[in-house]
Amino acid sequence: MGQVNCSGNKAISANEVIEKYNSAWKFYGEQKHKEAADDFAYVINTMLDPEWQSYTQEINSHNDALRKELEEMDKEFSGLCFHAAVCCHHYAYEREKEGDLEEALTYKFNEIGYLMYSGKHQDSIDLNMQVLAGIYARYGNFCKSKGKTKEADDYYQRAANLAEPEQFEYLRKQGIDLSNFKPTVDTINNDASDRYDAKNYGVAAYLWRKTADMGDAVGQYNLGRLYYLGIGVPKDYSKSFELEREAAERGNRMDAMNYMGLHYWNGIFRNLSKAQKYFEKAAKMGSEDAKKNLKNLRNEMRWGRGFLSFVFGLLRRRKGDRY
Repeated sequence: MGQVNCSGNKAISANEVIEKYNSAWKFYGEQKHKEAADDFAYVINTMLDPEWQSYTQEINSHNDALRKELEEMDKEFSGLCFHAAVCCHHYAYEREKEGDLEEALTYKFNEIGYLMYSGKHQDSIDLNMQVLAGIYARYGNFCKSKGKTKEADDYYQRAANLAEPEQFEYLRKQGIDLSNFKPTVDTINNDASDRYDAKNYGVAAYLWRKTADMGDAVGQYNLGRLYYLGIGVPKDYSKSFELEREAAERGNRMDAMNYMGLHYWNGIFRNLSKAQKYFEKAAKMGSEDAKKNLKNLRNEMRWGRGFLSFVFGLLRRRKGDRY
């Protein structure tokens, strides 16, 4: 699913996105689920590009017609994510019925990702995770039938990591017994890391939320990082701050301490002395990122103190002149 190249003729690139936006709605009305899903994905992935906001701001200052269309798209972002998820859902179901489980998995991952980005529809997300567990389990059966025992066990474990007790029982009645595959903090965190590496960010966030809710520092740190960056979930500095603080203080994780330093340095809770404290702790534990951040922060603080001394000196001189 491609992204717009934010270089070159910006008006042409913006028009490409608008064309995809219009064609997505056309395919949606025609119930062409794959085509609509792919075009919605093109638009959404482009809007998630870090360069997109500055790119559109530049266009908006030169082209009033494009500005109105792009602003309308921006307002509809949550709705676009939901409709993309609907299209992915229908197409994944179609492929699963046809026995194409690999394609079904791809679009199920996409569906969950768009639901997570919408910031709403938690009930749909929870339900789809159980559907995904079922697809995993059936794919495990498929691998097992081909003699791929290790691959089958991997998919069974993934299913167990997601499945709620009712889903375990439902799958058992379907002839899939997951009783030998117990979900643990480690198996869930490892699965989340695999999903993150595969760019299935919505599923990764869901899995890390499970371990974060168990009080696990790894889950708290990684979910907090996703909220900080806006990957797999809507960007939320407050949620990120709380999760990273839990991971740093309870889990004593140097990477979480580095993120706490970033929050206090550049976030909504700006406090440079606290930022320095967290960077120093993380640096002592061996974090190279924290060492670099600490150096840059100290330079900023020295520059800031020098600037303030200069300003106060001017004020003192002016005060002396006046009196």
